[in-house]
Amino acid sequence: MMFSFVSASAGKIQICGLSEAYCYEHCDEILKLINIIPYIYWTPSELLSQDEDFYKNKWNYSYVIKNSANKIIGVLIAYFRIADNKHIFDSLYIHRFAIAPEYQNKGIGTEVLKYFIQKSFEEIPWLLNISVQTNDNISNEHVIRFYKKLGFREMYNISYLNKIDILLLLERYDYTLPLTKHVDTNRIYLKHPRFNVSVEGDNTRNVLPIIYFSSTNKKKKEMVQFIFHNYNIDVSFVKPPIELTEPQIEKPELEEERKLVSLPLKTVSRFINTVPYAIEDTMLFVEFFNRNGKQWELPGLDTKRWLRQIGLDGLLEIMGNTSKRKARFVSQTGAYVKSSKYYFGRGEIYGSIAYQKSKIDIPRYGTYPYFFHLIFIPDGAEKTLAQMNMYEYAQYDYMRKSIVQLIYELSCENTFERQLTLFDYFEEDYL
Repeated sequence: MMFSFVSASAGKIQICGLSEAYCYEHCDEILKLINIIPYIYWTPSELLSQDEDFYKNKWNYSYVIKNSANKIIGVLIAYFRIADNKHIFDSLYIHRFAIAPEYQNKGIGTEVLKYFIQKSFEEIPWLLNISVQTNDNISNEHVIRFYKKLGFREMYNISYLNKIDILLLLERYDYTLPLTKHVDTNRIYLKHPRFNVSVEGDNTRNVLPIIYFSSTNKKKKEMVQFIFHNYNIDVSFVKPPIELTEPQIEKPELEEERKLVSLPLKTVSRFINTVPYAIEDTMLFVEFFNRNGKQWELPGLDTKRWLRQIGLDGLLEIMGNTSKRKARFVSQTGAYVKSSKYYFGRGEIYGSIAYQKSKIDIPRYGTYPYFFHLIFIPDGAEKTLAQMNMYEYAQYDYMRKSIVQLIYELSCENTFERQLTLFDYFEEDYL
């Protein structure tokens, strides 16, 4: 695979796929380029690593850049990185990108990255996120500007022993694909990491995994969409065909707790034709309001009603200066797929109720600074959920934990797998 363009000041430039064999043969040349990146000191073993569990599809989405004399003047190494506690996005990750100093400031890096972005989004129809991590130092501002110029935006910082990096993200919806496509007969179809399915042949229409979600809360919609997009899954918000009423649950046990989403799903399942159809419910439990320390019940199943009736100020006033301030958040997410097919996810975090409401000036992207978040301090944290940035919040986000578990459960569902490749062509029994 090869793509070429002409630079006004450097002549013909070639972008070629980087194979393991080529990398081995030209190891010293490639390492020399990579090691011009600040704080990077790669050895041959690091360059040639075959850890597929970590460097997913590394050799399918990495490139070498050559001049007209076939000399290596640049390299781009990318792989698909799965979200973890440091990186909250599933993304095609630009791991190393370097252009030889004498070929910099000639527009070559821009053209290479444009090609990489376009080709990646074209070949991976379900891909929502491309990310890169670079040093957040004043001396590196030109690199950050370079990525921002191409549509990447700053998301959060990651601290290491000797440096602070900034993660930048390019989302599909913030990028407009050019009208012309790169034709590649050796196209690699990358499987979705959450569902282990891929698109075959030319069937690239409507292949983005999609969840149909019901909620009337604007802020919850924003958060749900953000979380699902983290994992390259789209969300379509639908209005329930009938009014969803919350069931009356008498016990705070897990099975009873789950009925908050399972019973409404069973009621509405007879009237829907878009699946998977999902809903979510959040509960707060506070030690102070429960006599039995082993079985917390309040506000629990009535959390939303408490918020509506007494609010945060009322709750803090009732609690006063009591030391009984332990609390926990629970999120239950459920999805209906077809008759008698229901899947569930649950997320839970422990913490305590603050003595006063925290103040926030501007709501932080990727967080949910409302609800009881202004007064809830997670265990191990020194601030409320509402005060946290996107990265900090993701470590505690109970809704994220719940949704990730739901995604895992859905990954085993044949109907959903079918949707991923052909959801425009459902057979009747799947509706």
